[in-house]
Amino acid sequence: MAISFERGAELGPTDLFVYIRDGDGDFVDPLIITYEVFFDDPNEKELVPMNSMVTEIIKFAVGKYYAPLNIAFDAPIGTYVVRWTLKRDEETNMYAVENKFNVKKMMRC
Repeated sequence: MAISFERGAELGPTDLFVYIRDGDGDFVDPLIITYEVFFDDPNEKELVPMNSMVTEIIKFAVGKYYAPLNIAFDAPIGTYVVRWTLKRDEETNMYAVENKFNVKKMMRC
């Protein structure tokens, strides 16, 4: 099940993250790391790029990175995909890792 965030949320290192390890299981910094955010619109055949959500990747420890997204107050309600693209070192191929999350309405007290 995907994690959920309310509209207006500011995401940190415990929300949308990726950890990179070498063959021995030790944390390592990748040669290349990027990410993209997509909205999984049920009315579209393909994922819809949400380029306005993409910000600089934050490294918070060796091999540990997160996407510091700010969910807009008018963001579409539904499922999103964060696609991390990585190249660990010169000997490895590029590969992708995906995190899914949902955006829901803000709860009012």
